[in-house]
Amino acid sequence: MKNIFLNAAVAACCAVLAFASVQAEPSRLEPKRSSGLSGTNLIVNGTFESGEFSPWTRNDTKGKANKQGTVSVCAAGNNSWVDGALGGKALVVQSFNNRDKAWLDSTDSYALQSFKVEETGKYRLSFDYAGRGHRDDKYWVRASCRVRVLHDAEATGKLLYEGAFSPVTKATYARYSEVVDIARPGVYSLQFLLPQPVGMEPEACDKCVVIDNVCFARDCGGGATALSFEPRGDEDRTAEVLAAVKSGATLRFAKGEYHFRSPTKLYYYISNHDNPQPHSVFLPILNVADMTLHGDGAVFVFHGSGVGLTLMDTRRVTLKGIAFEWARPPFTEAEVVKVDDGGIVLKSDPMRFPLTADKGRLIAVGEGWRNPIPIFEAFAGDTLDPLMGIGGMGRATALDDGTVRLELGKNRRAPRSLRAGDIALLRSPYRPSPGISLCRAHDTLMEDCSWHGGDGMGLVAQRCENVTIRGSGKASNRTGGAFARRGSGCATALQADATHFSNCKGLVLVENCFFEATVDDAINVHSTCLRIESIPKPDTLVCRYMHHQSTGFEVFLPGERLRFIKAATLEPGVETIVKDARILDHRTAVITLAEPVPQGYASGDAVENADWQPAVVFRNNIARKICARAVLLTTPGKTVIEGNLFDRVSSQVIQLEGDASGWYESGACRDVTIRNNVFRNCAFLRGEGIVQIRPNLKDLKSQKERYHRNIVVEHNRFETPRIPLLRACSVSNLVWRSNEVIYNDAFPARGNGPFVIDYSEDLVLK
Repeated sequence: MKNIFLNAAVAACCAVLAFASVQAEPSRLEPKRSSGLSGTNLIVNGTFESGEFSPWTRNDTKGKANKQGTVSVCAAGNNSWVDGALGGKALVVQSFNNRDKAWLDSTDSYALQSFKVEETGKYRLSFDYAGRGHRDDKYWVRASCRVRVLHDAEATGKLLYEGAFSPVTKATYARYSEVVDIARPGVYSLQFLLPQPVGMEPEACDKCVVIDNVCFARDCGGGATALSFEPRGDEDRTAEVLAAVKSGATLRFAKGEYHFRSPTKLYYYISNHDNPQPHSVFLPILNVADMTLHGDGAVFVFHGSGVGLTLMDTRRVTLKGIAFEWARPPFTEAEVVKVDDGGIVLKSDPMRFPLTADKGRLIAVGEGWRNPIPIFEAFAGDTLDPLMGIGGMGRATALDDGTVRLELGKNRRAPRSLRAGDIALLRSPYRPSPGISLCRAHDTLMEDCSWHGGDGMGLVAQRCENVTIRGSGKASNRTGGAFARRGSGCATALQADATHFSNCKGLVLVENCFFEATVDDAINVHSTCLRIESIPKPDTLVCRYMHHQSTGFEVFLPGERLRFIKAATLEPGVETIVKDARILDHRTAVITLAEPVPQGYASGDAVENADWQPAVVFRNNIARKICARAVLLTTPGKTVIEGNLFDRVSSQVIQLEGDASGWYESGACRDVTIRNNVFRNCAFLRGEGIVQIRPNLKDLKSQKERYHRNIVVEHNRFETPRIPLLRACSVSNLVWRSNEVIYNDAFPARGNGPFVIDYSEDLVLK
């Protein structure tokens, strides 16, 4: 049998070659069950050859190998095989019995290979992997798998190294690459632990994890690469940059613009977005570690609709000094030319923001897209102060002078303050994808990075651990955050949230950043709870993703803690361990527990993941002229909001919320400190208080335990019209102390008094 890897030098090229396969349109992985399969399945130091495998390798059947070691495929569930359809090279572990259309209970399938190491030092472990799902490519395997290196060549040997990887799509191979230190010669084993995949379950569907091109070779420093890029006009740089992506690489981009026009198609769901499948991603950075993209004032310009950059299944990736921009932003800005009782006349830059009318509808025209626009947001032309927006707009007519007249809908009027010279931000409620997507990314640093567009939010991080976003200097330097880039032809920044963290853990740190003229929150942090639909077995829940823009992504994986929630009162309840979790379709999940469902919970109640809820630090930032809140939080992790300037945020500035009835965003706050901030002329359009602690729940009177607790608001300065400072509901142990309040007449007074509090106790207000 001919070897795949002839030597370590060939092995070092695997990461580049594997990533090149990601760029193409997905091809189908179709395992076939023919007899007498054979192939080179696992390779160590470029010398391993495997023997014959049957199509259905049962339990602990071992294949023949050369004298250096033994290859084993072990599975408790009878449905593991080595696939010959991919050139006899891939180890495939199947956990779905397609013949009986029933899931197997196996969670301990694994592959084991023993090998001998004669020289100590650093070795690079690498392999390709993929998931396999439904035949029409719309579904995929979602399994949390592990790879181990053990000493003494047995499954029970001393653990030397362990890593995790999560197959995402059946259509694309991803590359895993890490360095393992071998301190002494001897016999070792390489083990893949492959639990039952958590994936879609259509009526007829095979599901498996595919592992291919495994290499364990001496690492001679060739894993690290330093490459430099220079601007070249508006040339498409997509393929060139993606070809350089690999673990250990540092990519440097000189000051200037870099254009990206060739997106990759990826199937995955993004929290709080509409999620057309597949997503178009211009820069997919997948399954790499210890990589840096360093820009010295570089601007990445994306052409068309899609995610600008995705970090998926990455570890310790750094982005530095890069601005993310769209050649044609997904939203449209227009100058208000005239306002009368019947409508508004608008004029947009025909190059930057092409705008037209078609059959009475206002249409934004982009690169490869046309979007109807039903939503009108407004900013003052001289100050950028947010103005009240308009929904449900009426007929649009293109005029001969290049302007567009927008009739107001029935019973609609222009905001009283709207006048000629103001700025209209025109947008659609449809948000397919964010500008930047972090998915299962661990220990990510974004320093001096800014984003200025996106088909939805600016940045969404989901299922991530430890995310740091910061400017290296003061927030006023505008090196990091979301705002209109100077010289871009824009006055506003985003049509939705600037940063959004969904179902993360560890620490979310945002500091020294600048946020201006966005349509929604500067930062939003929450978990996602699922509604219980039924309890078909004592230990099984059928759950539903409730909001149509928050579906399909992992909420639970085996081994994680699940917490029950009473939907009417939001009272958190019993915790237990998830034994198995399967996503049947993008709206339905089946969760098997380690113990029976506790009494008192039924259809209509909810469950949340008690492990994936982060600590948050939002420090020394500037958030100003924002059309909604600045900070929206629902997380029990220790939270500190300090040293920030909140200036003319039009709604409540800091909101602690939570619900099991709308967005189903959960995570009761348990330790929050709000200190040393300046609140300047905020909540002038809407909101019940500048600081608003108010979960959305149905039955306050029956609540036995308050939702939020242990909140301290101290040493802040409020420069404000006579608007309530604090709105609190369902809170216990709230301390308000040593806050300075300076009243002014910048906006009309509203509300009754500085504090509005109900259904709360253990309060200290002084």
